[in-house]
Amino acid sequence: MRADKLKGSPRYALFVPRSYDPNKPTPLVIGLHGGGAGGADGKLVVGAGWNAMSFYLRPCNARDWICACPTALRPGWDGPANDALIDALLDELRGLFNIDENRIYLVGHSMGGAGVWAQGPRLAGTWAAVAAASSYAVSGIPRLLESRTGVYVYHSDDDPRVPVADLRRAVEKFTTSDADLVLDLRHGFKHAFPSDIVETIFAFFDRHARGTPRSSFARPRLRTNGATFRRWHDPTAQSAS
Repeated sequence: MRADKLKGSPRYALFVPRSYDPNKPTPLVIGLHGGGAGGADGKLVVGAGWNAMSFYLRPCNARDWICACPTALRPGWDGPANDALIDALLDELRGLFNIDENRIYLVGHSMGGAGVWAQGPRLAGTWAAVAAASSYAVSGIPRLLESRTGVYVYHSDDDPRVPVADLRRAVEKFTTSDADLVLDLRHGFKHAFPSDIVETIFAFFDRHARGTPRSSFARPRLRTNGATFRRWHDPTAQSAS
């Protein structure tokens, strides 16, 4: 819609379910790909929207949701160029489809997870829930919680690319009694984004729409190795679930 005003070559992968009905508002998922800077000058983007779509196609198809995965115009998902890309993408999808404004979700892995921390708070009033997987550069959590946006954070504690310690410190301070925030901390997945984690994230999305009363959410919790705990917990220590 605004390609002539965006720097670079704006592209996105799009999935529309066969059951799409223009008379019925349909949930939308925006998926941000991982990757990073490439090329001799570091200005090329490693990763593409189709790479991200491979994670989200199955759960969106199962739910009859629309999914769009843009390709970053610059390495990293922060900054004016990618801000403009996300804004234009949302405007275009709203113009093309009957989008359920109460059920728009943002998810990303690795660099895409860092993009969730950039684009999530910037457009906090847009998202029903966001999910950052194997992410870094955590920021904007207060803005997300103030806007009653659901926040799901996944990380494997043996991730060799993105150590978990900084993320955990950044997230832990916000696990208050009324925060709609979950940290799913696992072991053994390194930097991967397994399909069962993706499905867990989409199950979290299932329960979230804009305007959902906070009282309907579970208390904040830490999931460690698949077990759910009501308080922050050392994954190396023994405890009862």
